[in-house]
Amino acid sequence: MPSKISTVYICSNCDAQFPKWSGRCLECGGWGTLQLKTIDQKQQDRAAAVSPDQVIDLNQLSAQTENNRLITGIQELDRVLGSGLPAGQAGLMPGSLVLLGGEPGIGKSTLVAQIADRVGRNSQVIYTSGEESAGQIKARFDRLGIKAENIKFLNQTNAEKIVATVSQLKPALVIIDSIQTIYSSNIAGEAGGINQIRGCAVSFLELAKN
Repeated sequence: MPSKISTVYICSNCDAQFPKWSGRCLECGGWGTLQLKTIDQKQQDRAAAVSPDQVIDLNQLSAQTENNRLITGIQELDRVLGSGLPAGQAGLMPGSLVLLGGEPGIGKSTLVAQIADRVGRNSQVIYTSGEESAGQIKARFDRLGIKAENIKFLNQTNAEKIVATVSQLKPALVIIDSIQTIYSSNIAGEAGGINQIRGCAVSFLELAKN
């Protein structure tokens, strides 16, 4: 059977595909990023022929994980992370990935330092920063009155090294400050680009699940 050849326009920033050319990518908003590519549809169909995965019967799943949330003690934060749960039960869900966003200077680093403090009182925490040194982080902790007994600092921007370190130490909580400074050696582009942020986030999510 002959191969079915088709052409599509692929965004060089986010890999979104479109049948027609446009000056702007409708997915990521990039201008002039769509490039014409030729695709062998037969090869794509062959690649799609994979074995099915195992499904989980949710009716047989216990609520044990739900009850093992990391409670920070910061009331509003716990409420947001566990909407609908009673007070004292809401908090960080094990195996989850949470993105904290906002304008520069609004206090994101201060908030994650306080989260590290609360969780670190009973569990191990790894605080990873690609923007600040260990001395700067320690100075902030001292200013906030945080005792860093169970908080380890990792000054690293390579996603693969972060994953390897976390896999070895297996902390209860990992803080990445910030993901815009992290890059993966397996992804083209500079740190902070859409592809890098997406790829690094996926690798951290897979790490959290394991």
